[in-house]
Amino acid sequence: MSLKLLVDVLDGGPWCGTKPPGVRGPRPHLESAAAESQPSAWRTVSSALSAEQVVAAFAAVDLYRLAQRLQGDEKGALSDATQSYFDGVCGSVPISVIIATLLNLIPPPPPPWQDRIRFAGNTLELASTAQGDVKSQLMKSAVGILREGIVSLKAAADTAGARR
Repeated sequence: MSLKLLVDVLDGGPWCGTKPPGVRGPRPHLESAAAESQPSAWRTVSSALSAEQVVAAFAAVDLYRLAQRLQGDEKGALSDATQSYFDGVCGSVPISVIIATLLNLIPPPPPPWQDRIRFAGNTLELASTAQGDVKSQLMKSAVGILREGIVSLKAAADTAGARR
């Protein structure tokens, strides 16, 4: 499954094709029909993913967006590790279920390694605007933290892959 496709769909709009923006829940004249009907797959979409898969999907989207802002080897390394993590945890879930879930849930707290990777990426962006010794020191530190984070991300992908 393509993480790029998922991010493109999520970035394309605040809704998932079945509801126009700004419309939440059933309309008043449909409330009785909604109460009487059996729950559909759409209404229970959050139960289709495990808690681990929800965390992984949100983390993968966030890290993929971060990787697209980076340059050079760091961009490729983070993109590849994120895609591997996403495939390892969410690869068997239909993309429509993941999209519906991400659009209808509040993101859970991120794993600790995600915060470190995000910090390193933001520091790399900051370092690209600096000059002189400050730039080289920031770049060196941020690349080191990013590499450690990618190792943690790959370990999480391997752990998820071993469980499946």
